[in-house]
Amino acid sequence: MLFGKDIWSSFEERYSVYSSNETDEDGSCVVEIDVPGANKNDVDIDVVGNTLKINVTPSYGRKKRTFYKEFLIGKEFNSDELSAKISDGILTITLPLLKEKSGKKVKVT
Repeated sequence: MLFGKDIWSSFEERYSVYSSNETDEDGSCVVEIDVPGANKNDVDIDVVGNTLKINVTPSYGRKKRTFYKEFLIGKEFNSDELSAKISDGILTITLPLLKEKSGKKVKVT
């Protein structure tokens, strides 16, 4: 529980292919998703309304296969400050807590 409140009650995983882990860290929610073989150019992250949408199309192999993961996020997250990075096959998305949220395209580093 962060700030005396269960922030995960506002998260609802709607569809899953990759395994993921959600944790509370320093006033933010951190979502880690296994994306083996993917690099930052293979990942597309969007926030639309209260939905965090993650599309991954690894650029290896002959067949292109797209994986998709979607989360509902609550009003207590600030999508303007959302950040993402990818390292060693793990995509890490950090969602800071704040009063308001709005749509934003996220650059993966």
